[in-house]
Amino acid sequence: MLSKELARKYYLERIYAESRKPDYTEEELRLQKERAKELEEYGRKRRREREMKAARKNS
Repeated sequence: MLSKELARKYYLERIYAESRKPDYTEEELRLQKERAKELEEYGRKRRREREMKAARKNS
C-alpha cells in the first residue's frame, strides 16, 4: 500500500513540476519577437511595392 501512495505522490509531483516550466526560454521569446518584427516589416514593404505598382499602372 505504501508503494502505491509513494508512486502516486511522485507522479503528481512530476506532473506539477512539468506544468510549472516556462513554455519558452528568454532567448526563444526574443527570437520570436525579432522574427515577428521582420515579418511585419516585410509585409509593409511588399504592400508599398504593390501600391506603387498599381499607382503606376493606373497613371
